[in-house]
Amino acid sequence: VLCLIDIRQIQKYLFHTNGPMESLGASKVLSVILDDALEYAVKKIDTPLDKSQFDLSSNAEDRQVPYFHDKKILVQTIVISAGNAFILFRTGKLCQKVIRKVSRYFLDKTHILEISTCAVERTDSFHKDIDAIFNKLDLVKSEFASAHPFLPPAIVKKEKYTGEAVFKILENGEEISKSSF
Repeated sequence: VLCLIDIRQIQKYLFHTNGPMESLGASKVLSVILDDALEYAVKKIDTPLDKSQFDLSSNAEDRQVPYFHDKKILVQTIVISAGNAFILFRTGKLCQKVIRKVSRYFLDKTHILEISTCAVERTDSFHKDIDAIFNKLDLVKSEFASAHPFLPPAIVKKEKYTGEAVFKILENGEEISKSSF
């Protein structure tokens, strides 16, 4: 199956920054988070995958199409960019297991970012697969329920980078929000 992970709340982060300089590295940060989440997930499923069973080198210059040249590879990242990850899985069942662990990673580690995911059966037409997955993602997003409360708590101070409530003051005096922390 072809799976798409879409990070939500990116615009919220970007529009809460003071200017373009604070948001320039956001895409790279999101790519690192997605890489970490996927590696965490394939190692934490009920039958963890061995390093020889997955290929998460999403930004390799020599990425080949069609995918899965090596029969041992069960999970292969196609690309991670701008808060999205396209991943191929040998089976839908494996996809579900990994995505559950990716979701757990986001809940435990990122605090503000949410993800939407969907998967479609892979065919011989990559263009049809891409169209199908984006159509499915639009449906998922239209039914997406946010995990954040509708009314924010009273705010005394806002962090200068995100505009969110100050969560902690570091030893150097810098005030940071929970999402920055």
